[in-house]
Amino acid sequence: MENTSMNFNVFAETVVRELKKTMGERFQITTTVVKKNNGVELLGIVVQEEGLNTSPTVYINDFYENYKEGTAVPKIVEALARILHQSRIPEEVNLSDFLDFETAKEQISVRLIHYEKNKKLLLDTPWRPVCNLALVCYYTVQQSPFYGKASILVKNEHLEKWGITDKDLFAEALVNTPARYPASIEPIEELIFRNWADEKKEKLREELQSDQVRIPLFVLSNRQRLQGAVCMFYPGVLKQFAGRIGRNLYILPSSVHEVLLLPDQGDRNRQELLRMVTEINENCVADCEILADSIYYYRRETDRIEQLC
Repeated sequence: MENTSMNFNVFAETVVRELKKTMGERFQITTTVVKKNNGVELLGIVVQEEGLNTSPTVYINDFYENYKEGTAVPKIVEALARILHQSRIPEEVNLSDFLDFETAKEQISVRLIHYEKNKKLLLDTPWRPVCNLALVCYYTVQQSPFYGKASILVKNEHLEKWGITDKDLFAEALVNTPARYPASIEPIEELIFRNWADEKKEKLREELQSDQVRIPLFVLSNRQRLQGAVCMFYPGVLKQFAGRIGRNLYILPSSVHEVLLLPDQGDRNRQELLRMVTEINENCVADCEILADSIYYYRRETDRIEQLC
């Protein structure tokens, strides 16, 4: 049986050493600590290939868990080498658009993160407070080969290089985001139908059409289903929806990607709702994708969102 006594640091050093042997001298292999949302830190293996300005990164934290469960180091190295080769970008990536705010500003949008869990990150990042959350800005890389699948967090140093203020930044981002990433609201069962097997879908459909069962939950996100929790702050979105159903709304943050909307029918226990959110975060959501262990409330009469607990 594979010896699983290495601590994480020794494991990382071993993997890097074996990867260098496997991949050859054309590749420079190093490690880096990457700070993610909510203070999560992951150790990444970075591969720099001669002649290219891109460096694929693969996080090895989960591979260490595999190692502790008995997976042999050579198998892990083989898997990492395969992933790194597949992630290789055989061309120069042109990021010149990011260097000039006039060309970069069209690709800047806002995302929503938790304030308290990201206080260190926010020290050198422009942000705006909303409830116990923070709006931050990202630049989406549209150039080949990413085409919108990579992004850069906008930091204070970028504002200095661009010669703009954070007010200028958010003026662009707050307009761009609803336009580029339109909001979408749909009943939660519609999402379930799309992800379940056909026989399960039919059974659920029958239950939902019965008089006994109702799921009065709606999912609010953007059409891309990525970083869509910020849609709760899009102008007019909640106002229009709450007006259509004639109810105020509980807002349950299920992740940074979406929130759940629950019409207030006067029969909801706040602590039960909070427990549900907390359990979802603990059992179903990756640490770096948790938005908040909180619930929020939208009032039609004031057109405002407040934090309940």
